[in-house]
Amino acid sequence: MSQHHVPEEAVPPLSQVGLKFRSRNASGSGAIGIKPPSMLGKSPCMPISIPRPQFKRINKTNSVLDPISNNVPLWTVAKSVLTEVPEGYTVTRTSRFIPDTDPSIISSRVSNALKQRSVQTEYCSRKAKAICMNAEMIKYHVQLYRGKGSRSDGVVVEIRRLDGSGRSFFQDSKAILNAAEGDYDSCQPRQIKKRSSYGTCDARQVVRSSLHRPVSEISSLKKCKLSTHEEEKKATAEGIDVVTRLLQDPYFDTNVMGMRALCSLLNMQNACTHTVSEASKAVLCGSNSPVIFNSIASLLERGTLPRRGECGSSSTETKKQAEEEKVDGECYGELRNLALVAVSSALAFVEKSEHNRYLLSDEKSWLMTTLIPILVKILDEVESDPHCAYHALMIVKKLCGMSDAVKSLACESGVHRSLVVANSFGRQRCEKIAMESSDLMKSFEG
Repeated sequence: MSQHHVPEEAVPPLSQVGLKFRSRNASGSGAIGIKPPSMLGKSPCMPISIPRPQFKRINKTNSVLDPISNNVPLWTVAKSVLTEVPEGYTVTRTSRFIPDTDPSIISSRVSNALKQRSVQTEYCSRKAKAICMNAEMIKYHVQLYRGKGSRSDGVVVEIRRLDGSGRSFFQDSKAILNAAEGDYDSCQPRQIKKRSSYGTCDARQVVRSSLHRPVSEISSLKKCKLSTHEEEKKATAEGIDVVTRLLQDPYFDTNVMGMRALCSLLNMQNACTHTVSEASKAVLCGSNSPVIFNSIASLLERGTLPRRGECGSSSTETKKQAEEEKVDGECYGELRNLALVAVSSALAFVEKSEHNRYLLSDEKSWLMTTLIPILVKILDEVESDPHCAYHALMIVKKLCGMSDAVKSLACESGVHRSLVVANSFGRQRCEKIAMESSDLMKSFEG
């Protein structure tokens, strides 16, 4: 097929055609378009120094022993018990494939990471599974699978959440998966570093430290109206009233919300001083809220909440009434753990504020006569509930540091024997319990 060629002479110029364009200048003449200014030329090349990124070196090891204590691992999985991922089963995003590594090494790494993070765990080497629950009552399991096809020489490590919040779970899962590859540096929980002084840090550290200043020193918030003492008192009374109504509700989920709300009122980083002070009084002596005090006392003494008609009376109950009340131990275990957290937070505030030391002055109070034997009993049951035992250990440590009478009473209750049991368990399963129990035993020996 021939192509038609149009000669250049046959195409008239645009000025002869008579077309008008809307892009002309205001006077109607001139070239179409905008001519760039002559001053805008090519910018000279400036040398840019890009610092080399500093990568963190991962210390990987193929040893089956614990890299910290060189003990025999708690979980050893043989290669013969591993199975492939079932057909139709979707592996979660919190999983990782680790090539060319024996499953016994991977399982020992995972058990060491769980020990460092103080996670309550039940191991099953036959099923290559570990059922876990951390300090925030988040439940999940760790499962090992054999790779398929060309990846049969590796192991798939999957962590699946069963119950609880996702924030704490993802922190644990990331540390466990990194440890399964051999990165033990990321197993420890994150700790906030102390702020450096302005004279010994660079500009970047100064910017970071300025973000942690008190609200009264932030220039953009100086014009904001701060709450008055009367407003704080009103908000505190409303918060304690909400906790009281939630604890009196017959439904378990509502009771858990009430205990968590109480722990938030005792958080010195979020609540004001007046709120923490009033919530501490409600927890330790019940002067402003008998319902809160009796609920915590009942949870620690009997493991259950008081009945609806008992909140205004004494929390002690006969053995026959305690046996008649059949409840789900797992559900009330979370409430008991939150009750210990509330007592520990209240004592931490009393320890820092001298004007609230009078709460420990009465030798016939519930703290002196009833709480210490309960804490010693919880320490004896460290294997069944290590999270409650850790909080009980912290409460004993705070009480003994504030009062010599409590220290002597704890010695009479057999706390030294319980500390030995807790320390032995902690060296095998929970590093936090091991460290705190060792410190407390040294204080009793001194």
